[in-house]
Amino acid sequence: MAEPESYNIPALHIIPSREVERLRYQVQLSWNKELEALERLGLRDGLKVLDLGCGPGFAASELMMAFPGTQLSCLDSHPGLLREAENYIREFGYEDVEFRQAESHKTGFSSQSFDFILARFAFQHFKDPQAVINECYRLLKPGGMLAIIDVDDEFGFITEPPLVELNSMSNELARAQARGGGNRNIGRQLYRMLRDSSFDSMDLSSIIVHSDESGLELFKHQLDFERYTPLMHHGFITPSQLEHARQALERFMARDDAMVMASYIICAGCRPVR
Repeated sequence: MAEPESYNIPALHIIPSREVERLRYQVQLSWNKELEALERLGLRDGLKVLDLGCGPGFAASELMMAFPGTQLSCLDSHPGLLREAENYIREFGYEDVEFRQAESHKTGFSSQSFDFILARFAFQHFKDPQAVINECYRLLKPGGMLAIIDVDDEFGFITEPPLVELNSMSNELARAQARGGGNRNIGRQLYRMLRDSSFDSMDLSSIIVHSDESGLELFKHQLDFERYTPLMHHGFITPSQLEHARQALERFMARDDAMVMASYIICAGCRPVR
């Protein structure tokens, strides 16, 4: 299957087990606040929901625990991650969850199949995010809601004291992702994209997570510079730069006064009832 996204584990030489672990902690870091926002947007028990770009299924399992009556479908283009998701969710005894390997801009689902579509940290990777939004519009029932949670790097991580190596590495990650067709500043564009696809009842907000709330350890997995090893393989950074960044992170994490704050964009829109 052709990969239309910048998130391509084999091509980036990412160690799958390490990336899966990072995604696990990512959900732990912000899920409670995400769930509050999603409930405000109309997510509730008994709906037919699509988890678009489900990854290894950690958010999907949280959805099922919060709303056990949900009719959930999980879609991802990566067969390895989709297998991880199915295995993980089956461990909780959720046998009725549907899993589908497909590209997000041509899912193969019937039109007007879902009440709610959730896309977490997926749109930053799509080469043609507008096409994906158009597909979501097609999939939603009238009155159905699309909720996108994603990043904008200029509205992202703040560290105190400043971890300058994080900024330099993030810039190189953004450059590498852009080469694959992704966009780590997608957050600022989402509102306009949903509007251009005829969504209405638009909603734009943010989630802020802070190490003083959640503990610094959860952030460690998001800051871990091992995830930037692919940049070295592709020539964006040198081994010495990566080693310097690793050492800087170790010093940062050892400080008693270290703190991290991260912000995520939530953009949502409703398919009109006509």
